[in-house]
Amino acid sequence: MDIESRSRKSARGLPSVAAPPPADGQLRLDSNTNLLGPNPAIRRVLEREAAGDFSLYPAPMHDELRKAIAAHHGLDPAEILVGAGADELIDVAVRAFVNPGETVAVAVPTFELYAFCARVEDARVAEVPLLDDFSLDADAVFRADGKLTFIASPNNPTGNAHPAAVLERVLRRSSGMVVIDEAYAEYGGHNFLKRVRELPNLLVLRTFSKAYGLAGLRVGYAAASREVIERLARVKMPFSVGALSERIAIEALADDGHVRQSREIVQAEKPWLMENLAALGLHPYPTDANFMLVRVGARLEELVRHLASKGIAVRALPKVLDGCVRVTIGRRKTNERLVKAIGEFTR
Repeated sequence: MDIESRSRKSARGLPSVAAPPPADGQLRLDSNTNLLGPNPAIRRVLEREAAGDFSLYPAPMHDELRKAIAAHHGLDPAEILVGAGADELIDVAVRAFVNPGETVAVAVPTFELYAFCARVEDARVAEVPLLDDFSLDADAVFRADGKLTFIASPNNPTGNAHPAAVLERVLRRSSGMVVIDEAYAEYGGHNFLKRVRELPNLLVLRTFSKAYGLAGLRVGYAAASREVIERLARVKMPFSVGALSERIAIEALADDGHVRQSREIVQAEKPWLMENLAALGLHPYPTDANFMLVRVGARLEELVRHLASKGIAVRALPKVLDGCVRVTIGRRKTNERLVKAIGEFTR
């Protein structure tokens, strides 16, 4: 049987976005996750729920978590939708607002899942290149005329946040929906969440995977007007976040100490890491996130292999930004280990 001919046409030949797992015991500087350690909310909930009954499904739309998120941000629960990480909500946004053949505009280079979800749904992807300094080309975004537009701020993998005035200009001039992905907003202080009531075409994505340190639990959320959330909910699978994950996320929201400490460590370590990488002849770019883009040059693949041999996993970006690597910012001990390993390679 020819399985390929029986598969969905838009998915034929589409490469998987799943990255190969790193070797056991590697220092994970490749995933932009929180390197501070486990969020204390995990232990507290596990101790409290040790004898919990998980034989029933959670609430279909995770109402208690929606209420907690809304209260945390000064919104209404009807303006919040919870999903299995922001990833699920990216897919939901495409399915809710884009018909086959319509245009999804994506400011690139950026998170690859935006284009992936659009192509699976048989949409046309219009890639809008960022300018040389990685800033957003608002005029090019308008010309792309997307039924749905994805903009990450801070952007992955470049690390920079786009000025609020530029994003607002895009929102006010765009005829389609605009998704602002704020996965790293807790590190950069940027926040469009409270604009959802005045900007009807705005959809903001957030996640518990980064600053909250809960990537393994897969919890994210979208904020938008009631009308937008209602349309997203029409095409979203119910029960997509487990009851335990939901309870830990609620607990994490109630105590922001872990997020605050994580932000403080990243802010303190950025200058040190930039200075030391530059001293080794590399070009680190300024960042508003918990990771840093670094231009290595022609020896990129050699460096990545060298770091792997030292037990350090980083993200090479040869197809996105030639000669660049992305590294997560950690505590001083972690950053010193990275710099030492790179120094052994460059000398």
